[in-house]
Amino acid sequence: MFLECFLFSLCMCVVSDHFVYFFFQEFSWGSLLTILGFGFNGKTVLALRESNDEREVRIRSLFDFFDNSTLGFLDYAQIEKGLASLQIPPEYKYARDLFRVCDANRDGRVDYHEFRRYIDAKELELYRIFQAIDVAHHGCILPEELWEALVKAGIEMDDEELARFVEHVDKDNNGTITFEEWRDFLLLYPHEATIENIYHHWERVCLIDIGEVAVIPDGISQHVKGSRLLLAGGLAGAVSRTATAPLDRLKVVLQVQRGHAGVLPTVRKIWREDKLTGFFRGNGLNVMKDIWVREGPRAFYKGLFPSLLGIVPYAGIDLAAYETLKDLSRTYILHDTEPGPLIQLSCGMTSGALGASCVYPLQVVRTRMQADSSETTMKQEFIKTMRGEGVRGFYRGLLPNLLKVVPVASITYIVYEAMKKNMALD
Repeated sequence: MFLECFLFSLCMCVVSDHFVYFFFQEFSWGSLLTILGFGFNGKTVLALRESNDEREVRIRSLFDFFDNSTLGFLDYAQIEKGLASLQIPPEYKYARDLFRVCDANRDGRVDYHEFRRYIDAKELELYRIFQAIDVAHHGCILPEELWEALVKAGIEMDDEELARFVEHVDKDNNGTITFEEWRDFLLLYPHEATIENIYHHWERVCLIDIGEVAVIPDGISQHVKGSRLLLAGGLAGAVSRTATAPLDRLKVVLQVQRGHAGVLPTVRKIWREDKLTGFFRGNGLNVMKDIWVREGPRAFYKGLFPSLLGIVPYAGIDLAAYETLKDLSRTYILHDTEPGPLIQLSCGMTSGALGASCVYPLQVVRTRMQADSSETTMKQEFIKTMRGEGVRGFYRGLLPNLLKVVPVASITYIVYEAMKKNMALD
């Protein structure tokens, strides 16, 4: 009993970062533990079961797998080609990032020593997080330990998805994840191995092939806390609306005027009456107070029906066009890369302008119903506008609205995408 406690304490002491690295370079954990004959509940305490020679052969074989032309070094094309043979969707292979991390001296090629240095550092990084998740120090990750680590990172998943996660990594199907299995799953993942990043990596590579179509298993993407997405969307909307408030004010003034007024005369009129602050009117509490006093609480819901009629087609057209344009753009950019900010900007501008133009007549009717002190229905406002101004009346203020839609859509999408990336939501 004393000997077992002593050996257990010894093994626990050597898991510090410096000793782990030292043993990686000089000794074999597996050989040491085999000699000692030490186990815990039928499982080896530590999961490293290869000798130095075996580890060297494994790393050299992986290098040769990429260096199939036997050049003695790797370039980006070789890494991309090697990853292409792995059954991972192209956009999630991280070939460019992997090449950049391995190429320590930035000479455009990766020799074996650079590759070996990356492997050493990555295995040490993976071992650290493996130990952090393996809180019971069984030498393997149990499903409940993985679930607890995910919950602490703000990721929720049900039992079925947890089982799918474990099954994907657990190659020998014994219900637990050894370090070798953990290492093999993440060894070529070039980004920082946090539990959130690991989850999203699994989420993206765990695709089910149906013929030539890859689909994500149901529910996988629904478990990052919704509050983060809400924060990202809210901040993006606030930034874009603040930046475009002057154009919004100009649009509203033009919409409520039934006479023929141009954009420049309206701009001069707003400036003459209220200077710069006139372009930001409509955001104060005094407006709410005036509406309440003059017309009562029902006035806050004027124009609700045309708004509801317009939001569904607008959102559908806008988002569908944005995603379609973004997908089309991937055929014109390098493999293994995502559309950059400029492409997102162009897609957002085009989809936003298209969606806004399609439902603009409903916006005009809504604004005029809100500005009219009398009780008018949507049908009455349509008839009044058609009789007095014709079809052109439904498009008053369209120019400043389009000028506003362009920055609103582009700023919103760029800020939103940046927030998702910073909060590891993408």
